[in-house]
Amino acid sequence: MQAYQFYSKLKNDAFSLIYMGEFDDELTGLLMRIQETSTGEDRSMKKRMSYLIAECFQNIIRHSDEEKDHDIDLTSKMFMMRSQRGTHYLASSNPIEKSNIAKLSESLESLKNLSEEELRKIYLEALGNNVLSEKGGGGLGLIEMARKTKNPPKYAFESINEQFANFFFQLMLDTEGKEKDHLEINDTIELYEEMVNSNIVLLRKGDFSQESILPLFQLFESNLQLKKEDLVFKKKSLYILIELLQNMNRHAEVIDGNKEGLFTISFKNGIYIMETGNFVKKENAAKLKEHIDSLKGLDKKELAKRYKEQLLDDTVREDHGAGIGIIEMFRQSDGEIMYKFTDVNEHYSFFTLKATL
Repeated sequence: MQAYQFYSKLKNDAFSLIYMGEFDDELTGLLMRIQETSTGEDRSMKKRMSYLIAECFQNIIRHSDEEKDHDIDLTSKMFMMRSQRGTHYLASSNPIEKSNIAKLSESLESLKNLSEEELRKIYLEALGNNVLSEKGGGGLGLIEMARKTKNPPKYAFESINEQFANFFFQLMLDTEGKEKDHLEINDTIELYEEMVNSNIVLLRKGDFSQESILPLFQLFESNLQLKKEDLVFKKKSLYILIELLQNMNRHAEVIDGNKEGLFTISFKNGIYIMETGNFVKKENAAKLKEHIDSLKGLDKKELAKRYKEQLLDDTVREDHGAGIGIIEMFRQSDGEIMYKFTDVNEHYSFFTLKATL
C-alpha cells in the first residue's frame, strides 16, 4: 500500500494531478475542469492555465503517429499538474525520435534569457513565416508558453532505446513572484520513475470535496484501457471508484479548510488497484477498523444481509465510519479490500483503503 508514501512525497503540494498512459484530445477538457475545480485562482489565471494545459497536452499527442509502429511502453507518456507555495507547474513526457533532439534543444535554448518584448517579436515572426516546425516540437506553441509563463521551459531527454528518447518538458507559472525553492526538471523525472515503478496510471492529491471529485469519474471512464473492458467490469469498477471517493469525502478530516487526501489507480497485467488515503481522528480510527474487520470473510449473501440491516439502522451515521458504502465495496469487488492506519501525530492517523479489481 503506497498512498502514504506518495502523500509524503507531495506533502507541500496544495494540488497534484498526474496522468499516465494513452492520450487523446477528449482528455484536454477534463484536465481543464479538474484544474478549475481544484485551485482558487481568479478567472484570468485560470484562463492562462487552461491555455497552458492545452498546449502542454499537445506536446504529448503531437508525436503519437511517430511511435505507433514501434514497441514503446504507453506509460512513457505523462501529464502532470502541481501547485506548490503559490507556484503552478505543468509537465509532460513523451517519446520522440532521437533524430529530433538537436533541433528541439536548439528551439528551447533559443527561448532562454529573452525579454517579454523579444518573445513577442519572434512569435510574430514565426506566425508570419512558420519557420519553426510544430512536428519537431518547436513552433508557436513553445514561444507562446514562454510568453504566458514569463519563464523559459525546462527540459531533459532520457534514452528509451536506440531510436527513441523520453522528452521531459516543464513549465512554471509563479503567481506570487517571490524568491523560493522551485521544482526542478529532475524532481519531475524522479516522480515519473516512481509512478512507472508503482504501475500508477492516475494520481490526484489535494481537496476531495464533492465538487472536486466529480471530474475524476469522467477521467477514469475516458481511460483508453478501460474502454476495452466489458460492460459488467466497467460498471463494477466505476461503482467501487465512486464508493472509494465518497468514502474519502465523508471521512476525511478538514485540515486548513480542505478535505485533504490522495487517490491513485494502478494497472498491471489486466488488474486495476484503486487506493485512497486521508487523515482521520484517532478516536474514529478504531470504529472504522472494527467495521472493516467485521466484513472480512463474509460471502456475498452475508454481505447483502449486512447491507440491508445497516440500511434500516437509523442510528448508524456515515461520518462515524459505519458506512454502507464500504459494505458495497466488499459486495462489488472480486478482489481483496485492504486497509492500513499510519500514525501521523497524537491526534491523527492516515487511513489507506485499497480495492483490487
